[in-house]
Amino acid sequence: ATSPPASSSAASGSPATCSKDEEMITIFSNEWAGPMGWIRVVRFLWHQVLRTLMASDRSNEQLQERPQLALILGGCERRELLAADWFAKKFPEIPILLSSGAASQDQLVLAQSIYNSTECSTAPVLIDCSAVDTVTNFTTTAHALRKCGISSVVIATAREHSFRAELVGRIILASHGVKIAAVHPVQSAERLHESRVRALRDLVRAVLFVFCGVHFGCLNSLLHPQRVAAANRWHGAKLQTSAGYAGIRQSSQKPLAVRIRSATDALNAQRCTTGHRGNIS
Repeated sequence: ATSPPASSSAASGSPATCSKDEEMITIFSNEWAGPMGWIRVVRFLWHQVLRTLMASDRSNEQLQERPQLALILGGCERRELLAADWFAKKFPEIPILLSSGAASQDQLVLAQSIYNSTECSTAPVLIDCSAVDTVTNFTTTAHALRKCGISSVVIATAREHSFRAELVGRIILASHGVKIAAVHPVQSAERLHESRVRALRDLVRAVLFVFCGVHFGCLNSLLHPQRVAAANRWHGAKLQTSAGYAGIRQSSQKPLAVRIRSATDALNAQRCTTGHRGNIS
């Protein structure tokens, strides 16, 4: 199936508002115009939904291709630490990106080092707190991944949340030329209330983002005001001086794409030094 043209700019603004910086991928341009364009749209969506449904019937950790980055969907500290430990075992040489999580960078590095203490050094851990929900976990990271040449990622999230996350992630990431190599369902003993309604809602939002450039993230100001406030603080809108937010200014100075590129370059240099072959990207 043909995938939509990749965006040239990111939805990297605060999710509290419907940012004008969000990349608009429209079906009314070139390849996607006219009746044949609509056929391609349907084929693209059907292909991504079908792959998600097929993945639910097999081992979801079966790799489709070698991942270049590990993406943890945040929301529970235990989930994030278990995911970091699993990545240290399975993919010790790819960087980890935590999207809007509860764990700190030091905690994630410690979770890695517990396993890697007698083996290789831990991979870089990056944190981005721009996302507010499942959809924005991907809209705030997709462009940065594409810009850094990341074409394949492995995702970790709660077991109950894995289907909805993979469904949304396949559509949004595929529109930016990024594939999901595998999804790791973390057994974190969370009590999540997932439903088909939520999956359908986020599916519609993902489709709207890919083809219209909007995902109604502005409604999060009403639905998740605390999450939006945290995202705004991450972007420097209302930085606080308390110890709980120490380091946010420093970590948010550089764009996510720059930090991912720095992490992959550092790992590539390490691989060359230690005699490993192949680069991350």
